[in-house]
Amino acid sequence: PQGVVARLVAAGQASLAASVAEYLKLGRRVSDYARAMKAAAYVTSSTSMHRQSASMTDSQVAEEAIRIIRGEEKKGFGKLLSAKVASSDTPLSSGMYASVALAAYRAGRRGVADLLIMLEQSPADKVHALLAIGSYADAAAVACRSRDPDLIHTTMYAYEQGLSNNEEGKSLYFSGIINKFPMEAVNMFTTYYSRLGG
Repeated sequence: PQGVVARLVAAGQASLAASVAEYLKLGRRVSDYARAMKAAAYVTSSTSMHRQSASMTDSQVAEEAIRIIRGEEKKGFGKLLSAKVASSDTPLSSGMYASVALAAYRAGRRGVADLLIMLEQSPADKVHALLAIGSYADAAAVACRSRDPDLIHTTMYAYEQGLSNNEEGKSLYFSGIINKFPMEAVNMFTTYYSRLGG
């Protein structure tokens, strides 16, 4: 039955996949995956609706995506953004908000992506999503808050790869790390380059 959900998602039937996963009680991870794909499909489809009319704001689209991800009935947007998952509820699988935020970004809804990515609880998923949308300093801040040297290094490396490979790019890399990244990243950067003798 879990393969059916994946095939439905691949066939573009994310809403049906979410319903099947909930109905068959296929487990938290499968249900979470199906709901995240349903929310991603909703965000993507809202982009074409957004181009035709300005009827849905970024916050309205984000509110509906959050409702789909959590499997909740409609609530006010402020309640959804500030609500904590109740202790009796099972926590969501990591990466759900980040994957939907990336779908929103790819669909041209940067505001929706920004709102959703704030809710991601997994530092690794949040950092990778922020890097994918080009928010290097924000990714570095998240990596430093999590105190994960691998994430900090990944952020600095992705920032370097995002710049041109000429002298101007190298100059931007050094000044960007020093001026925009958190102190933990700057310390790692200077330690690394002092060991190289550079």
